[in-house]
Amino acid sequence: MNESHIAIRNDKINYLWLAVVVLLSATLLRSFDVGAQSLTFDESDRVLLARLPWAQSWIGVAQEGLHALPMLVLVLKFFVEPLNETWIRLPSVLFGIVTIALMSSLARSWFGRWAGWAVLCLFALNPFHIWFSRTATMYSVMLFSVAGSFWAFHKVLRSVRAPLWILMSLFTSAGILTHHFALIAPFVQFAYLVATLKQNHKVIVGWMLAQGLAATPLLIWLGWSITQQKVYYIGTAASRSPNLLDVFQTLWNYSFVYTGEVTPLIIVSLILFLSLFAFGFYIAWREARLLVWWFALPLATAFVFSFRLPMYIDRYLSPIMLALVLVLVLGVARLRWRNGLLAALLCISAFNISRIYYDQNFFAKEGWRESITYLQSREREGDVIVAPHFEQFLPFFLYYQGKLPFKGITAGQNKIFKIDDLKGGATRLWLFTPHYQDSTHLLAACPPFDQVTQAVTKDHADWVIANASKMLERTDYPCITIFLYDFGR
Repeated sequence: MNESHIAIRNDKINYLWLAVVVLLSATLLRSFDVGAQSLTFDESDRVLLARLPWAQSWIGVAQEGLHALPMLVLVLKFFVEPLNETWIRLPSVLFGIVTIALMSSLARSWFGRWAGWAVLCLFALNPFHIWFSRTATMYSVMLFSVAGSFWAFHKVLRSVRAPLWILMSLFTSAGILTHHFALIAPFVQFAYLVATLKQNHKVIVGWMLAQGLAATPLLIWLGWSITQQKVYYIGTAASRSPNLLDVFQTLWNYSFVYTGEVTPLIIVSLILFLSLFAFGFYIAWREARLLVWWFALPLATAFVFSFRLPMYIDRYLSPIMLALVLVLVLGVARLRWRNGLLAALLCISAFNISRIYYDQNFFAKEGWRESITYLQSREREGDVIVAPHFEQFLPFFLYYQGKLPFKGITAGQNKIFKIDDLKGGATRLWLFTPHYQDSTHLLAACPPFDQVTQAVTKDHADWVIANASKMLERTDYPCITIFLYDFGR
């Protein structure tokens, strides 16, 4: 073995050990105190479905709508008994770590050793990625699948081999069975192959066969799911059409997490980040056009389509964050002071990561466990619990151990009730009111709540005003407010 081979082998060994250290640190950041906060409403929904018998789980997912897909429920099936928030969120942590490794490997093979190292560190400390690696939702799985699909796609463009087609198919299939926005991967890849057909004409047939294989489980699921539908609809959490400011806020969110605050540190951080990103985008346009397609095409498509059906939400578009980090590193890598710039970016990320653990104003998750525990400690026989929407009681099925009846002012899509009818002869009524944020960008930070202006019906608002003197207490938890009314005093 000559000296060059020894140097290459030693380089790989050193890189491997450094990667292990960074990945262990990333695991610690994603798993530290991960079960401290209760499951959110979105997490509870998937967990409840996963705790049902197998057949009922799939029927439950299908009946939620054509937007509901089964992969996350399948994964959670093995982590929901007994109920433990840390254990339930463990799959997201693991998918997040593997995503980091895949993106680092992709960067290393595409742009060299330094780029692989930089991507490894930036993803390990990316606050947006850390947040979704700490929640039992579909986004960590989706990012994993999209990263894997592009990792295999990049290798296929260099060397067509059957195992890579199979891997690409598996990654893509897992993604599109998790979230419809995982279609970003085949969408971008197809557009790129068509645009570069002259260079990649030998690849496109194999790619189409691989994607056909990947799509088969989804088509089977959708075909069966339609037979379970009572009302055909596709749900979206977006509440408005986007504007150009939203694109800026999306870049902000993917870099070091958006909070809406404007401070000198944030201004300097944004100037540094946007400058490096713009330079990296210029380099990518000249030398790595696939990155431009990966980032810009889904962003532009979602932006335009959202004027018809709102769908522009940062967490939906999170697969383009993978491309964003690669573009950023591509720009930094070409500069003379790349190590210092990388260190500055990592310091900014580290500061914002710390806020995830202690800043309750912006990063507190919904306080279902704490609020339900409080209610149970104060409830009396004969009380009744009312929420604006019956569906908001989903976390009760996980945390509530009492025997009181709970009812919704609205139930389903058409049923509306008056609070007095729901109260019946009860002398005390607990009005349990979740108030989620519907921001395009914010990860948590639920807004202040006002009973009258945010009432679900006019009767609800009128009832609150008429019974203001009967309100015994108000107790606030993150994203949840409990009102106790006593009609016997």
